[in-house]
Amino acid sequence: MKEIKITCKGSGMAKITELINLQGDLKSLSQKNLEKLKRSIIKYGFTAPVFIWINKNKKYILDGVQRLRAVESLLTEGWILEEVPIVEIEAKNKKEAKEKLLYI
Repeated sequence: MKEIKITCKGSGMAKITELINLQGDLKSLSQKNLEKLKRSIIKYGFTAPVFIWINKNKKYILDGVQRLRAVESLLTEGWILEEVPIVEIEAKNKKEAKEKLLYI
């Protein structure tokens, strides 16, 4: 089994399946950059926590979508990672969360 190492700390952990993409298709990731990011994760591990906003028990990703796309691709190749470090960003509503997303 090939396990992706966690090489950072957040304020908590979350299952990848719990995280919801808030930004939609705001950013794109080319196949070339996806492969580069996957190689980096294999070499250095998961090195930065995912920033999330929690609303009604749902965990929305503010920062980390592309890293999670790379991890999901690695999972299809037999790599293992169930949870990632997270940091919760406070926002009073979805509009404010999206505004904060632009500043991250």
